[in-house]
Amino acid sequence: MPYRRIRDLREDADLSQKEIAQILHMHKTTYVRYESGEREIPFNIAILLAD
Repeated sequence: MPYRRIRDLREDADLSQKEIAQILHMHKTTYVRYESGEREIPFNIAILLAD
């Protein structure tokens, strides 16, 4: 999943990075690294993001 698309979907849902991180039960820093492409998104997190 392209990283830019993840950000676009989050913004379309009017959610902040902090809100998504809370939904995924992780630190905001971890989510930011996924969204920026600094870290690979684990499969289980990708599935949660798809929902």
